[in-house]
Amino acid sequence: MMEPLSRTRKRPVTYQKGRTFLYFIFIVILVIAGYTGYRMLESRHKKELATLENEKLEWSGQNEKLSQRINSLEKTISRLSGDIELPPEEDINEIAEPSTDFTDEGAEETVSISEVERRIAAFFVHLDKQEYIKEYSLGRGTYEVYEETIVKISEKPPLLVNETESLNSMFMNIAHFYRHLGRERLSLIRDVLSYEDEDMESTMRDFFTWYTHNNNSGLKGRPSQQALYEYAGFFLNTIGGRTYLMRRDSKIRILTSYYSLLILDRANDTKQNPYGIDIRPYIRLVYGDISGKSGFKFYSEYIKRLARLKAKYNIY
Repeated sequence: MMEPLSRTRKRPVTYQKGRTFLYFIFIVILVIAGYTGYRMLESRHKKELATLENEKLEWSGQNEKLSQRINSLEKTISRLSGDIELPPEEDINEIAEPSTDFTDEGAEETVSISEVERRIAAFFVHLDKQEYIKEYSLGRGTYEVYEETIVKISEKPPLLVNETESLNSMFMNIAHFYRHLGRERLSLIRDVLSYEDEDMESTMRDFFTWYTHNNNSGLKGRPSQQALYEYAGFFLNTIGGRTYLMRRDSKIRILTSYYSLLILDRANDTKQNPYGIDIRPYIRLVYGDISGKSGFKFYSEYIKRLARLKAKYNIY
């Protein structure tokens, strides 16, 4: 009777030893797995750190280049605006050919292109100091934003022909600037036109003189004559362009139409009017707009030039 009891008491001891061994194996597996995972994470972390370090060095180099470019642009703008004097070897070459300018009475006077460029550079320096510009957090000067804008719209011109061939092409033309410049950049342009309204007439006049000057200039950012032609045709001769101008202040609308007319006249003179845009209806239209609106600073200049165009194209 005692022997069976003796065997039943020994079984739990063997079972307990087996459980202990299994626990040991399990713990060893966990330790190995944990150590392996740690080594893998450590290796991955080191790779990420190395990648971040490389990216940091790359961005550091790019930031240095960007900083140098900004300093160069600021130096150029300051030089052209007359804020600083530079050694003779850094001076911009004076362009001998003068531009034709007018006084308010309509008498012609001579203004050098370097003076026009100085005014334009001073305009960008002025913008950079304005609080409404600083709210945009551009990260660069308005002159550089302007250069980027000219490149964008020059690379993607609007439709000048077959605009009404489909609703899609017409809507694309109406939304042309929004599609290629985006909401923020358009908002910036609208703010400049609004806040700088008092001087915008003189500023537009300077830009037109600079844009249509024949020789190379010291200030970068002039659009090509082809781009000028395409946008002049867009503003005068398309639904999209006219729709855009109708949303602007009447002074901006009239002056944009006026300078677009002068650009298309130049295209006729140089036989570079590939779309054959007829400017005669627009001469009448712009003449009527300007003669019927008071308050233009250079009213006499506009009327004299438009009168010359009416005579040139036999418009009575």
